[in-house]
Amino acid sequence: ERHVGFLVSVGQVRTPFLRSSYKELETVDRNRAEDFCREFISAYFVLEVLRTVSWLKAEHLAEVSDDDLGILHSAVVDLLDEASDVPGAVRRLTGIEHLSEVVERRIRSLSNLRSPDRYLPTRMSRDDVLESLGRALKSSSWVEGREVWFLLDDYSVTMLPSFVQRSYNAVLFKLPSVFRLKLSSEGEGPVLEDHFSRKYKEGRELSKVNLGEVYFSATEHEGRAF
Repeated sequence: ERHVGFLVSVGQVRTPFLRSSYKELETVDRNRAEDFCREFISAYFVLEVLRTVSWLKAEHLAEVSDDDLGILHSAVVDLLDEASDVPGAVRRLTGIEHLSEVVERRIRSLSNLRSPDRYLPTRMSRDDVLESLGRALKSSSWVEGREVWFLLDDYSVTMLPSFVQRSYNAVLFKLPSVFRLKLSSEGEGPVLEDHFSRKYKEGRELSKVNLGEVYFSATEHEGRAF
């Protein structure tokens, strides 16, 4: 395969996110609320990468070496290093599975956040999380010349409020060109700006495809192939 992709569905993120107290945090400290939104979604990407690489190795579907795992391990530990609820021994953890458990606990902690004062951002709240993950993967021997894709499904206002999307757009649309992004969205699509008033225009950072229109305007042969 020419690429390796990591998929996060907003449907998976939405319920635990909405039950957190992010709205209360937004009224108290907008900057930390933005950090919270970025960290919450990025944590799912971190977990997806860890689980996928672990599965590929366990099923012998990719030649993932111990050195490859070490590179990824180090990158994820750096992202977790400032978490207030992560034990100080996180750097001594061995095994991708153990790191996955730490990330899962972090997600549960964020979704159960009841007091805004208790939220202390980790490096997963930064806008270069996907870049950090991508560079760790590109350093792995099994990835080599493959393209690294990050896939986000159902990234629409009906699933995540516009404040959340404006917070996360800086992560999505500022990826270096060496990594690729695909997202799907319903209706009018996602909000195409961030909290810095940077606007993301179709044709440069993204292109829209109306799958229904493509399907129904195709010939029968093209439709069947599609």
